[in-house]
Amino acid sequence: MVNERIVLRDTALGKERADLIIRKGKLVNVYTGEIYPADIAIKGTRIACVGDVKHTLGPKTQTLNASNKFLLPGFIDTHHHMGGSQLSMTRWAETLLANGTTSIATDLYEIGSVAGIKGIRFALDEAQAMGLNILFLIPVVAYLQHNPFGNSESISEKELFEMLDWPENIGINEPPPDWLLDGNETMLRLADETLKRGKLIEGHAAETFDNRLQAYISLGPNSDHECLSADEAISKLRLGVEILMREGSAAVDLANVVKAITENRMPADHFMFATDERDPADLYDIGHFNFTLKKAIRQGLNPVTGVQIATINAARYLRKDHDIGSITPGRFADILITGDLTEFDLDYVVSKGEIVVQKRKYVKPTPKVKYPDFMKTKINLKRPTELKDLAVTTDKSKDSVKVRVLHCIDGTLVSERKEAVLKVKNGEIRPEAAKDVAKMVVLERHRGTGKIGKAFMSGFGLKRGAFAQTYNPVTNNLTVLGTSDEDILFAIQQIQKMGGGFVVVDKGKVLASLPLPIIGVLSDQPLKVVQKGFKEVTDAIHKLGSHFKSPMLSVGFMAMAYGIPTYKLSEYGLVDIDTLELADLIIE
Repeated sequence: MVNERIVLRDTALGKERADLIIRKGKLVNVYTGEIYPADIAIKGTRIACVGDVKHTLGPKTQTLNASNKFLLPGFIDTHHHMGGSQLSMTRWAETLLANGTTSIATDLYEIGSVAGIKGIRFALDEAQAMGLNILFLIPVVAYLQHNPFGNSESISEKELFEMLDWPENIGINEPPPDWLLDGNETMLRLADETLKRGKLIEGHAAETFDNRLQAYISLGPNSDHECLSADEAISKLRLGVEILMREGSAAVDLANVVKAITENRMPADHFMFATDERDPADLYDIGHFNFTLKKAIRQGLNPVTGVQIATINAARYLRKDHDIGSITPGRFADILITGDLTEFDLDYVVSKGEIVVQKRKYVKPTPKVKYPDFMKTKINLKRPTELKDLAVTTDKSKDSVKVRVLHCIDGTLVSERKEAVLKVKNGEIRPEAAKDVAKMVVLERHRGTGKIGKAFMSGFGLKRGAFAQTYNPVTNNLTVLGTSDEDILFAIQQIQKMGGGFVVVDKGKVLASLPLPIIGVLSDQPLKVVQKGFKEVTDAIHKLGSHFKSPMLSVGFMAMAYGIPTYKLSEYGLVDIDTLELADLIIE
C-alpha cells in the first residue's frame, strides 16, 4: 500500500496529478487572518498544495470553479449531543454537512444509555460512512447516568476503558465535578488514563466556581460550555479554561458570552463555538454552525475571527490541527465555498476530498440502513400504568398543602427552586394550571423496574392537556408533563401504542405525534419530514399554553438529574442537584 503522505508529496512536486482542483477562489487563511486568491489541489482525502497548482492538473483531474468566492475550512463543532436532533446518524450527518459542519466532537451518550457500547459502535460507523468526521469522546454520562437516582446499566466500567483505545477516540466527555471532587475511583482512574494517553478531558462546570472550580481543573478538565455570561467566561479563561460558546436550541448563551471578545477585548484564541443540542426545527429553519457564526458576527464579532474560532481554534483545542481546521498542505480536504462572510450561504461543501453538498443539498447517495434489534425502541414498563400510580398523596383531612416546585425557564437548562400552595382532593395533591403549576412524571422504561418519579413544575405555561416523550437527556426515560392525571395517563398509553417518540394529548384526543423508532430518540426519516412532525408537536404544545421555544428539549432537560442545578426529576423523585439528595415534595 502506497503511503498517503508520499503521494501528497509527489502531487505537490508535480510528479502525481491531483484528483480535484478548486480554482479561482479567495482563501481565508486562518493562520494569518488574510484573504487572497488561491487554488487548491486535492489528492485523495487531503490537500496537496495551495496557491498556484497548475502543475498538478492532469487529464483525469476534476476541477471546481469557485467563481471568486470565499474558501473556508470546514466548521468544527466542539461539543454536541445528537439526540436533540431526533435524526438518525445518517440523516444527522447529511444535515450537518449541508450546513458546513465537517467535523464534530460528540459522545453519542443518547445511544450509549439505551443500546450500550455496541450501539455506539454501530452509530459511529453509520455516521462516518456519510463523510462526517466524528471526534469521539467517551460518554461518561451514559455510564454514570443519574446515579444514585437511576441508571439503565447499559455501559460497564470495563467498556469505558475499552473505548479509550478506539481509533476515533480523542478523550472523555463531561465528567461531573461532584464525581471527581468526591473521589470516585472509576472517574479518577479514567481521567488519569486519558491524560496519560495525551487525550482530552472536556469539562462541564455549570455553576462551579472558586476553589471547587480550581480543584476540578486540577484533575484534568480544560474546557467549559456552560458559561452564561462574559464575566463567567473571563473568570474561567484566567484559570486556563478553554471557552466553548454555546448556542443551542434550549440553551442560547452566545450573545452574552461573545461579549468577552467584542466588548471586554479578550483574545479570541481560546474561544470556540458549540451547539450542545440543536433540535430539528432549528436545523431546518436556521441551520447549524452557519447560523452560529452568523449570529456571532451580528453581535459584533469580526467575520475572519469568527471563521478562526469555528475552525483552527477548535482544531487546536481538540488536538487535531494536524488534520483539520485549515486549508493547508497535508490537512484533510474539508472545504466550504461561500459568496460572503456574513450569511454563509454555502455553494459547495467538500469533505475529505469529495464534493458532498451543492447549494445546501447533500448530493451523495444516502444509504438505506437496516437497524439491529438493539437499536430499536423499547418501552419496558413493569405493568400497565394506572391512575393511582400517578397520584401524589397526603393527609385526606387537608384542603391544601405547600409543595416544592421545579421552576423551568425558557432559554436555559438551569432550573429554580420554587414553592406553591396546591389544593388537595380526597388526599391527592392536584396540579393547578391557573397557578402555572403542572405535574411532571418520569417512568423508568429500560429495565422494567416500575419506578415512577413525580413532581410539580412551574414556569412552563401549560394550561391544559399533556405531552409525553421517550427522549430526555442522559437516561431517555418516558417523561410526561400534564395538567391532570387523566391526560398524563392517556399520553403514556398513546406513546406506548406508537412505540416511542413525542405525543401531545388533550381530553382523550391525540393532537400531534412524532414516532421515534430508533432507541425512542431518533427517526430514520429525512430532516424535512422530522421537522414537520416536530413542528406539529411543538405547535400543539404551544396551543396548550406553553410559550417555550423548544418545549420538548426544555422539559427533557428537567428530567436530567445530573450536573445542572437546581431541582430535576428522576424516576426516584425530585432531586436537589446541589446536595445530590432527594427532596420531599411536601413542605407542610
